[in-house]
Amino acid sequence: MLAILKDTSIYAIGDVLTKGIGFFAIIFYTHFITQSDMGVYGYIMVIVSFATTFFILGADNAYARYFFEYKDEHKRKVLTTTLFLFLFLWMLVVLLVPIVFSKELSYLFLDTYDYSLAFLFALASLPLKLLASMSNQALRNQFKTKQFVIYNFITAVVTVTSAICLLKFTDLGVASIFLGVIIGDIFVLPLRFFAIKELFIKEVDFTILKSILAYGVPFLPASVAYWVFSSADRVMLESMSSLESVGIYTVAVSLGAVMSLVASAIGQAWSPHAVKAYEEDKEKAKILYVRFLKVLIAVALFLVFCASMLGQEIINIIFPSEYMAVFYPMMLLLIGIGFQITVQVTATGISLAKKTVYFIYITLFVAVVNIALNYILIPIYDEVGASFATMISYLLLTLIYSMVSQKLFRLDYDFRYVLIAFGLLGVAFFASFMDVIIRIILFAIVLGVLYAKKEKIIERIR
Repeated sequence: MLAILKDTSIYAIGDVLTKGIGFFAIIFYTHFITQSDMGVYGYIMVIVSFATTFFILGADNAYARYFFEYKDEHKRKVLTTTLFLFLFLWMLVVLLVPIVFSKELSYLFLDTYDYSLAFLFALASLPLKLLASMSNQALRNQFKTKQFVIYNFITAVVTVTSAICLLKFTDLGVASIFLGVIIGDIFVLPLRFFAIKELFIKEVDFTILKSILAYGVPFLPASVAYWVFSSADRVMLESMSSLESVGIYTVAVSLGAVMSLVASAIGQAWSPHAVKAYEEDKEKAKILYVRFLKVLIAVALFLVFCASMLGQEIINIIFPSEYMAVFYPMMLLLIGIGFQITVQVTATGISLAKKTVYFIYITLFVAVVNIALNYILIPIYDEVGASFATMISYLLLTLIYSMVSQKLFRLDYDFRYVLIAFGLLGVAFFASFMDVIIRIILFAIVLGVLYAKKEKIIERIR
């Protein structure tokens, strides 16, 4: 447990730095581009997210699973070389057509050719982004947490600095942000490859590739379904509301990065340790998973509470006045991502049992529910309705994952702990409606209690 928490803390610090830069970048972007252009940025990001989900073919999940299953170092090197080469060639072939027809894509999705350059840069960044992502997975598999954090931080700094300079000194507009992404990845990718160079050899194995695809491809429909209930709401907002609503929702999602960075740090640290623990001792792994779930719930609950106490005032200070409606969509998304964090444990049984086909059925079902909720709620509540639909989708997802995983790898959950957490979540959310003075006093009281009990809390974690 302590090894996991150590790695999680390193990843969390790295993500705080990296996504903190991204957070402040969004603030700068809102001062350089219009709310409508912010909506276009969010809309294109949704399309890029879908393309990334499709092109990776579940290879990141397969790589993590097979890397630890193979005990022989030579076989791990063959695995890495085969996978990287295949994905790079696959991306180049598949992306050629959309890059050539970026103008047509701009008109197809936005009824204008004005954003063709933004589409071009966004699509051109995908091969670089995929290689960076897989390099990160290789670093995680080797538990090179510090290199992982440093390279991500440098990438974020170069990306955001380039984008802001381009926004200020050129007329590229939204395209500047995506060109900044390309510059950032080109700058850091050689460093990533140098850090994992020992994993590459002059040998490929198509038998291994077949096994990887057999394990990873079932994640594809599940990943597409994930995209539906995490990103399709912006597509539906654009068609059923306005680009301005998409702009507000995009900022709300960016603010939700506070919780996302925790989820990301946990996922990056947890996955290798979870598989390793399972391979070494299944019964001890069960105890570890249940304890870790309690930590996840506590962390998510604390972040939601902090946002409910001070979030409105912070938004009022740092954003232009037209973004005042961001707070409640942000709160609902924070809660939703809090539910998503628990998937790290609730879906463990499915992954470890290699029954990845269940991911297809479950996520497709939740995606359909999400679309239905968006269809009902967006015309009435705009971006708030989309946020609520996303929150419910993540709750439903983790509940169904848990029920199925229990059939494959049973865990003795502490349901009393979970029920108390739900009660405290409701209190934290409704506290956001209180007067600011009352919220500040309540926040100070809670922090005081936590500080007074810090030794007991640390002991409980240990």
